[in-house]
Amino acid sequence: MRFIYLLGISFLFYNYSSAQSYLVREQGINVEKNGQLLDFPWVGGLNNPEFSTIDFNSDGKNDLFVFDKSGNMIIPFIQHGSPSIIDFSFEPSYVKYFPKLHDWALLRDFNCDGYVDIFTNSSFGPGIMVYLNNGQIDQNWFSIADSLIYSYYELGSSTGDVNIFVSTIDLPAIYDYDEDGDLDIFTYQLQGSKVEFHMNFSQENEGICGLDYELKNRCWGFFAEDINSPEILLGQDCFNVVDPKSLEKKHHSGSTLLMLDINNDGYKELLMGDVSYSSLTTVVNGGPIESGLDSITSVNYFFPNESEVLILNNFPAAFYVDVNNDDVKDFIAAPNSQYTSDNVNAVRMYVNNGEDDAPELIFEQSGFLQNDMIDVGEGSYPVIIDIDQDGFQDLIIGNRKKIVDSLTTSTITYFRNTGSLTNPSFEWIEDDLFSLSTSGVGEALYPTFMDLNGDNALDLIIGNLNGELLFLLNAAGQNEMMDFPGPAAYLLNNNNIPIDVGQLAKPQAFDLNEDGLIDLVVGERSGRIRYFENTGSPNNPEFTWITDTLGGVLTPGYLLNTGYSSPFFYHENGEIKLIIGSETGEIQYYNSISSNLSGTFSLFTGPASNFNEGKRSTLARYDLNNDALPDLIIGNYRGGISFFKGDSESAISEIKKDLVIQLFPNPANDQFTLVFNDEEKHKISIFNQLGQLVFITESPFGNTMEINVNDWNNGQYIVRIDNENDPKFISLFVIH
Repeated sequence: MRFIYLLGISFLFYNYSSAQSYLVREQGINVEKNGQLLDFPWVGGLNNPEFSTIDFNSDGKNDLFVFDKSGNMIIPFIQHGSPSIIDFSFEPSYVKYFPKLHDWALLRDFNCDGYVDIFTNSSFGPGIMVYLNNGQIDQNWFSIADSLIYSYYELGSSTGDVNIFVSTIDLPAIYDYDEDGDLDIFTYQLQGSKVEFHMNFSQENEGICGLDYELKNRCWGFFAEDINSPEILLGQDCFNVVDPKSLEKKHHSGSTLLMLDINNDGYKELLMGDVSYSSLTTVVNGGPIESGLDSITSVNYFFPNESEVLILNNFPAAFYVDVNNDDVKDFIAAPNSQYTSDNVNAVRMYVNNGEDDAPELIFEQSGFLQNDMIDVGEGSYPVIIDIDQDGFQDLIIGNRKKIVDSLTTSTITYFRNTGSLTNPSFEWIEDDLFSLSTSGVGEALYPTFMDLNGDNALDLIIGNLNGELLFLLNAAGQNEMMDFPGPAAYLLNNNNIPIDVGQLAKPQAFDLNEDGLIDLVVGERSGRIRYFENTGSPNNPEFTWITDTLGGVLTPGYLLNTGYSSPFFYHENGEIKLIIGSETGEIQYYNSISSNLSGTFSLFTGPASNFNEGKRSTLARYDLNNDALPDLIIGNYRGGISFFKGDSESAISEIKKDLVIQLFPNPANDQFTLVFNDEEKHKISIFNQLGQLVFITESPFGNTMEINVNDWNNGQYIVRIDNENDPKFISLFVIH
C-alpha cells in the first residue's frame, strides 16, 4: 500500500463524530477475569472504603453505604441476597440525594426514629457534623442537624462547651455505650495517647434521643497508647475530668476505633487500628472498678486470633455491619491511609457465625467488593488501543502505584476486547503489560502511542511521576500483538534534551496544529498543558517546545498549582475540542482551539461536565460500540474505571437524512460494498489508525461500489464521504 500524510488528519486516539452526543452510565459491558465475570467492573475501584448499612430501597434488607475517603466518594450497593447469601449490585442513582461528605462518614441513628443519620467530618471546625435523615428519599432526604457537635468540658477551673475533636484521619466510635438509646462518642484526645468518652445526656436531660454531650472521661478504660510501640499501657491514673494525672503529652498521629462486646460479658471493648501498624488491637474491658468507671484489664494484639492474625498494611480500620443479610453483624477491615496502605485486594471480610455480642469470625475473602471491580491500585490512566492488532479496540490502564503487602510497583494492566464491533466485552490478560514495572520507566505510568521511527507501527510513550517522557519501539510485525522489548529511552526535544514537564506527565499524541504530523500535548501536576510541536517529518519526528500554558487552561485543584491535568483532544463536527480531567475530579470541555493555539481556549458545557467519579480524573474517549456516538471512560485516584455510553436524545444519525449510506460487510475480509441512496458522485477517503490516507477515490454515478481490502492490515479504518460541505464518517473494520 502507498501511504500519504494529509493535512488536518490525525485519527490516533480520537473519534470522528458529527452528532451531538449525550452520556449515560453503562454497567452492562462484561469484564471477565480468571474465567469469572466481574459483578460490577465499572464502579471505579476502592482505596480507603468505610462501611455502614442503610435500607436504600425500603425492602427490609441491609444495603451497603460505602464511603471512600480517597476522593470523598459515596458508593451505594443494594443487597439482593437471601439470608446468609452475599449478593450486591451497584446502584449509583442514590448518590445524588446525599450531601457532600469529606474525610470520613458513618451512618448511625441518633434520634431513634429508625432512620440512620450521617456522622461526618465537619466543614465548620475540627470535629463532627451530623445530617438528619428525614425518611423520604428525595432532594431533602438529609438536612443539617448539627454543624459541629459540642461537649461540656470540666477542666480544672475552666468549664464550658468545646467541640468534640476528631482528626481528619481518625475514625471515632459512635455507639450507645450505656444502652439508654442515645449515641455516645469515643475519640482520641487532640494531643496525647488516650481515648475520651463523651456521654450523651439527651435521654437524661430531655427524655429523647439527641445530641447532648458531656466529657465524662478523659482516659476511658485507664489505658494509654505508647506512641513509640504497639504496646498498650494499662492502669493509668487519668480517669477524672478535672486536671487528671497523665502521661507526657504527645502528638496524636492517627487511630481508628470500633466499639463492640467481643466476649458477651456485657462490657464493651474497643478494637483499634493505628497509623503506624498493620494489625488491629483489642483492649478488653474488665468492667467497673471502685470509681464506677470501666477499666481495661487485658490487651489482645492478635485479632481475630493468634493462629490467623489480620495483617493489613498499614493503618487498618474496622467496621461491624451485616453483609450477608442474616441479621448478625459481620466484620470488615479496610486500609485507612490514603497514600501508604495496600490498595489492591486489601478489603478483608469475615462472616460472623456467632452473635453481635459474641462474634465467631470466619475469614471469607480478601478484596471484598474490590475483586469484582476493575481496580489497578492507586490512580488509573485508561487508554483505548488495539494492542493485539486483531481489529478490536482493547483497554489498557496505567497506574500511579500498586501496593500489595508493602511492595510498591507501577504497571499497565491489559484488558483484551473479546466482544464484537457493536458489543464490546473485555477479558483481563495481565497486570504488568510488557513488564514495564521492571523496565526502568519509573512510577505513575501514563501511556500514549505514535509512530516514532516511520515503520508504520505504533510505538509506546510513557509519562511518569518525575515529569519525564520515555519511549519503547514496537518490534511486532503486521497484525501481531504489539511488543516493546526495550530498553526504554528518554524522549528528546529538538535540542536533544530529555523532555521534562515537572511532575506527573500525562501525554497525548495528537496532531494539534493539523499539519499532518503527530504532536505531543502533556498534562502535569500544576494543572496546565504543555505543547510540543512535531517539527520533524513522518519518518523522523522532532518535538519543539511551544508553550507551558496551552490555551490558558488551568484545571481545578485543592491547592495552588495542583490541578493534575489529563488532556484528551478530539475532533467533533469538523473542529478540535478538548476534554480534560483534574485533581478535584471535575471534567472540563474546551473549544475555539483550531487556528487558536497561541490564544485562549473557550470553556463550554459538555456531556460530562457534571460528572465527578473521584479525584484526579483521567479520560479516554472512543466509540467502542460503533454507533457513531463516542463513549467515555473515566479513571480516578481510587484506581478504578467508570464507563459512560454515548447516547442521543433523538436518534440522531451519523449520516444526514437526505443521504443514506450503507457499508457491508463490516468487518470486511476481502472487500466491502458502499451503497448510496442517491445517484451523485462522492469523494471517498479512507484512513488508518495512524491518520494515514490508505485509499482515495470517487464513487461512480450510480448508487453502488465495491472496494478491495485484501492487502490491508487488520484494524479499524475511517471512511470519509464528502457530501457537499458536510463530510460524513463511518468506522470500517478489516479482519482477515
